[in-house]
Amino acid sequence: MVLVMKHKESVNCSSDLVALFKKRRKELDMSHLKLAEKCGISRMAISHIEAGKRIPTIATCYKIAKALELKLSDVIKKVE
Repeated sequence: MVLVMKHKESVNCSSDLVALFKKRRKELDMSHLKLAEKCGISRMAISHIEAGKRIPTIATCYKIAKALELKLSDVIKKVE
């Protein structure tokens, strides 16, 4: 059985995930630049992801979670 997520559902899930990342980044008092350096992606990418202008790939979510000292699986469970 294959589950297909509708675009609106994927955007909502992504938004919730990004909100958790943003909250954690702020808890760690980490700038966009510092997070970007730890992730190996651009500061602009982090900014666009948090602003909802870009939907992160699963690989990018993994990098961000790791940089924020989180397990991606735990974060995903919170947004389910």
